[in-house]
Amino acid sequence: MSNINNINNTNDFVIVSETSKKYNAALTEFNSIFLVGREFSSVVAVQEAAKAYGVKHNIALTTEYASSSRIKLICKHSGEYRDTRKAKKVASKTSVMGETLPGWERKRKKDTQKHDCPCFMYANTKKGRKLTVRSREAEHNHPIEEDRRAYAMHHKLLPEAMALVVKHLENNDDVSTIFNSLKINGYTNIVHHDIANIKQHFGKLEKGKEMFDFITTLQDLDFHVRYSVGNTEDNQVNMVFFVYQDAINEA
Repeated sequence: MSNINNINNTNDFVIVSETSKKYNAALTEFNSIFLVGREFSSVVAVQEAAKAYGVKHNIALTTEYASSSRIKLICKHSGEYRDTRKAKKVASKTSVMGETLPGWERKRKKDTQKHDCPCFMYANTKKGRKLTVRSREAEHNHPIEEDRRAYAMHHKLLPEAMALVVKHLENNDDVSTIFNSLKINGYTNIVHHDIANIKQHFGKLEKGKEMFDFITTLQDLDFHVRYSVGNTEDNQVNMVFFVYQDAINEA
């Protein structure tokens, strides 16, 4: 029995060590990319650097606020989860009297809850200089997600990768073939389900290709895009909503 325990402990140690290596590597690279005093040509350059870093390490960095002269990036898990339902206040009052609010124990929990993560990066411009990193914190107070499906923001393919997907679709290749081809070519930020959606929604119809090109062009221009598919046999896209990041920041 003691031998089994030793083996389990050893395996646990190996797993923890490997996880620690990945975490430390992610922190080291963050501190290198966003070194205090480093200059960037623009806010977009900062966002692109954060995007590439996030895809590589499966860490979700989002823009808390941005303008032409400043930007603050935060971890997606920054801040505290707030349940805005009025029942929360009612529950706190009734608990004093020893009562229980029906259904309150079924409070919805999300996998991507806010954990008040301290990771951030802040940069601004002073006296006509380039955008300069002023402060940053690389540490996270939560585990780094191993599952590539955790963050939809990382599933966007580069134009050249999308071109590869289209080529396979034109050859009527199956999802597994496309996925393996992307993996071989170094594109690891997409999962089978994403490819299946692309294949289902756009198929090989010419109109589907036009809509496919339209949506991917919007994404390449940094628009946030949402679309819906009608309940028709050919799965045509019947609605596209898109908004630019600057508009979101202003809101």
